[in-house]
Amino acid sequence: MFVSVVFQAGVAFVLAALMTTKLVRWKSFVQSAFFFPCIISPLVTAYIWKVLYSEQYGVLNKLLDAAGLDFLQRNWLSDPQVIMTSICIPLAWQYIGFYLVIFLAGLTGIEREILEVAEIDGANFVQRMFYIVLPLMKGTIKVALLICISGSIKIFDQIYAMSMGGPGNASMVVSLYAYNVAFKGQDFGYASAISVAAMIISLLLIIAVTRVLREAE
Repeated sequence: MFVSVVFQAGVAFVLAALMTTKLVRWKSFVQSAFFFPCIISPLVTAYIWKVLYSEQYGVLNKLLDAAGLDFLQRNWLSDPQVIMTSICIPLAWQYIGFYLVIFLAGLTGIEREILEVAEIDGANFVQRMFYIVLPLMKGTIKVALLICISGSIKIFDQIYAMSMGGPGNASMVVSLYAYNVAFKGQDFGYASAISVAAMIISLLLIIAVTRVLREAE
């Protein structure tokens, strides 16, 4: 879950920060390009990336071979060491645009005069991000983190389509485990208990993140 949160919210915040600078041109096009995967069905996204990850005819292994990095080739969805990272990348690709829009909305709420004065005073880009932007965006960051954490806990369709929780149980998540218990093991009581426990864990994590952000404030 931590990797998923970093991939989605972390990368989205960095992209949003870069889009406030002159380094990125055609900002509207870039924003639309990143948001486009959000409108694709998660199952469609999962099957697209499953084809890209294929060991025999996948584009990823073909590119590695063309670049002379054939020693990095592997079956990305059958290796327990990389399976979760392989699944987190499509998740990030699909939802980075969603969090990018949230962070851009927060950044547009910061008065430009504040950043301009800090730049005149000699603050570089990193200093402006850490000492001005982050404190002023604490509310926006809190909302994005809460959505990202709750979404990562209840993720189901992408993992079901890409790996079915395998190899072994290397990519098994709570929601998929509850599904297997309910519809394969026919133990609906135990599956309900798992779902309630997942909800409680999600609530506790949200409370913990809220308190950490409050202490940071």
